[in-house]
Amino acid sequence: MEYVWYGVVIASILAYVLLDGYDLGIGIISLFEKNKATRFEQLDEVANVWDGNETWLVMAGVSIWAGFPLAFGVLLPHLYIPLILMLFGLVFRGFSIEMISQRDGHVGERWYWFFGGGSLVVAFMQGCALGSLSVPAEHNGLDYVSAGVFSAFSWYSLLLGVGVVVLYVTFGYAYLHMHGVGNHEVVATRGAIGVVAAGILAIVAIALVGLTPAGIDFSSPMRQWSFAGAMIFAVAGLGLALFSFLSRSTDNEVSGWPLAGMAIAGVAVFAAFLATHAPGLAAGLTVSEAASPETAFDFLLVGIGLNVPLIFFYTWYAQRVLGKRRVAATVRVREA
Repeated sequence: MEYVWYGVVIASILAYVLLDGYDLGIGIISLFEKNKATRFEQLDEVANVWDGNETWLVMAGVSIWAGFPLAFGVLLPHLYIPLILMLFGLVFRGFSIEMISQRDGHVGERWYWFFGGGSLVVAFMQGCALGSLSVPAEHNGLDYVSAGVFSAFSWYSLLLGVGVVVLYVTFGYAYLHMHGVGNHEVVATRGAIGVVAAGILAIVAIALVGLTPAGIDFSSPMRQWSFAGAMIFAVAGLGLALFSFLSRSTDNEVSGWPLAGMAIAGVAVFAAFLATHAPGLAAGLTVSEAASPETAFDFLLVGIGLNVPLIFFYTWYAQRVLGKRRVAATVRVREA
């Protein structure tokens, strides 16, 4: 049962990255948008779905805490500062979205700065938190956990922080490209630059991971082949996104191909990480070592597991209904 719940944790994290990734990316993009009307249109793209997207982050956190308490206790000391800063960013970002939406964009500049700045802080801190997995932690059963408060800010964590920001920004441009928000040429060009930058940073991160304490586990041919296959899909996804962004045809102005390419690349990179680290969780702990008692998983299956399909349905419904409305409205305006 612990491996089923491990799958729930992985699915929740992946869903969050794919959904809130474009959400946060659009917020960062808004920092560099000078046209206030376009900036409000960018914010309006996420105003009705951002809270639902972040539900997956809550789901992942609760699933780790309840299903793998030892891993949660080992990880948390590494993550105090990045998590606190991330939560502050989410708070500032959340109430700025509501303030701007309720007043149809007629608010002071500071609210737009809260939206963009909060998004930037959240994205960067998530990268730093991811990088903290490369820092060894000491643990002794459930009684003692020791880790440096600033251990999440190693050179590798900072590199991944920049990488996550670039990845989310590229997701944001892909989403704006799909919905026809902003100047098409500018969105496509910046999106293409983002794809190239994300690819370079991914290559650098993979090349340097061997210098971190965590390293990469290539102990079996299955891990090696799985990693190689995932990397092929990642390159193919980035290639699809880049080609779609660079297309300047009128028919491609509203296109979901860049977002599809980035999603393929994101899932593939995630799969590559699992291929070289699973079933490890933190500080050498495995899924079996960190898992809660079997009876706890029976409760989780009912108490939390039933919420997963509900969240999936809400996510699908919100994206489908709101997305179709915006695309249709954009097409009508252009035809007029």
